[in-house]
Amino acid sequence: MSIQISSSIPLMVEKKLTEMVKPPKHIPSHTLSLSTLDNDPYNEVIYKLCYVFKGRNVVDDDNQPEYLVKEALSVLLGYYYPLSGTLKRRETDRRIQLSCGSDGGGVAFTVATADAELHTLKYLENIDSDTALKFLPELQVDKDGYPPFALQVIEKINIRAESIRKLKETTLKECDFSNETVTTFE
Repeated sequence: MSIQISSSIPLMVEKKLTEMVKPPKHIPSHTLSLSTLDNDPYNEVIYKLCYVFKGRNVVDDDNQPEYLVKEALSVLLGYYYPLSGTLKRRETDRRIQLSCGSDGGGVAFTVATADAELHTLKYLENIDSDTALKFLPELQVDKDGYPPFALQVIEKINIRAESIRKLKETTLKECDFSNETVTTFE
């Protein structure tokens, strides 16, 4: 059993955008039945998984991680379209069914930013659950059912030396500190 470590670093995760990613082609509306094992109420559990990858420094905007993951997810849904459906129990016999192909379907894809780098959180290894949950998407579970899959991509807020210089110059112009010396650490 692993010991959970509480993060002493205050962590802010801001969810910027959630959109529905759909399969690249139209899926006709239909319902899939699930197995007897899947219909056991004790097996109806929502699992939340968090995978951590070290990102590459890429300058080109077309190669940003959220763009690449979103495009790959759309292609994947062409082959595994049930992931974009909705799970719901039937009223008559309480068996779970998966509704696929409705226009309102898709996979909830959230883009968020964090104010800490993963290495400062030891790549989430043995992190406490409250901190880990900030890195996971929120699922909407209601009487209309719930999605079998949701995805969240977190990008780090990068503050670079150039940004600090621009902020310093703007502040000096606006506040007229022309007679004072301002020291910054870059």
